[in-house]
Amino acid sequence: MSDRIDAPELSRVLAATGRAHHKAFEAADGSDPDWAIWYAGYLQATIGDRLGSFPSRAELTYLLIAAERAYATAGEDRGSWPEAYAEYILANFRGT
Repeated sequence: MSDRIDAPELSRVLAATGRAHHKAFEAADGSDPDWAIWYAGYLQATIGDRLGSFPSRAELTYLLIAAERAYATAGEDRGSWPEAYAEYILANFRGT
């Protein structure tokens, strides 16, 4: 198993994922109702087992959507979305 990913690195990976997604969906101005599925595949390929075990695409999709919802309801001091999502994912991943 590789070294575990920490929140700052996962935040950077999420930001890079967002840029890659926007580029892939440039013609639609980044609009993609299934964004979490795309992000999950990209993250799965990028971080592999660095969450402690290899996450399924379904679990990553679930965590991304849950992180988005938590971020939307957080207060003004919620920080950047990549940081908030990274913290959420690391706190809630239940890999075996």
